[in-house]
Amino acid sequence: EHEGIQLSAKAQKAIGLKSEPYQKGRIPLTALTRHQNQISVYRLRDGWHKRVAVLIKKIKNGQAVIQTDELRKGDFVAVQGVALLRVAELDAFSGEVGHSH
Repeated sequence: EHEGIQLSAKAQKAIGLKSEPYQKGRIPLTALTRHQNQISVYRLRDGWHKRVAVLIKKIKNGQAVIQTDELRKGDFVAVQGVALLRVAELDAFSGEVGHSH
């Protein structure tokens, strides 16, 4: 769980997942996700998608200016398919979502 989740290319295509290289301090608004009171993004590093917290400093031209210690040069950020990536994450870690008993 600390690494995040890995998705096959087929799964990524199925949920419409698209990622962009992280631009230091800026991310598209489409990358943002809210869980309880925390704003986060899905970072892609070494084939692993992991939800990491970000602090929004301001919003300008469809981009959020953020502060975080969780993103670095070379990382990618999920910008499409984020909601379904969240469902996949819940499914992977809870073992309940999406399973019929």
